[in-house]
Amino acid sequence: MSKVDGGLWALGRTSVPDRELIQIALDRQRCLPATGLDPAAVQRFVDQVMSRLTRASAMP
Repeated sequence: MSKVDGGLWALGRTSVPDRELIQIALDRQRCLPATGLDPAAVQRFVDQVMSRLTRASAMP
């Protein structure tokens, strides 16, 4: 799976603020014009994902 494929998969599974962040990242990955990524928004998103992965890996 490519980064673009993963981003497209995530678009349909996220809320609006995260969806916008993913769309910007996809545009940048595709070398399309895109606004800058807000570092605080990126960190919040990464923290959420890491928290979910940690909880999921702790399940039996």
